[in-house]
Amino acid sequence: MGQIIRYNGIIIYYYPGDHNPRHLHVYAGDEEFTISLVERLIDGKALSSTVRLVNELIDLNLEAIKMEIEKGDKGERMSLIKNLKTK
Repeated sequence: MGQIIRYNGIIIYYYPGDHNPRHLHVYAGDEEFTISLVERLIDGKALSSTVRLVNELIDLNLEAIKMEIEKGDKGERMSLIKNLKTK
């Protein structure tokens, strides 16, 4: 498992080897949900404002997220995305 984003009370993890479709696990206070990378399907408890912010973070940092996912899938150590882009 790898924590790849920590921003404004939101923590996002990627779990290598987890079920398809490829998705991220999001934790924000009492909210806990997954969001698929391609379709952006939500499963779990989430406020629309949190989903909007997470989608923005994914959009702005997609290449960096994909690089961390690739590392995790290869069994390499994942890390927080440096120079996280935000609006």
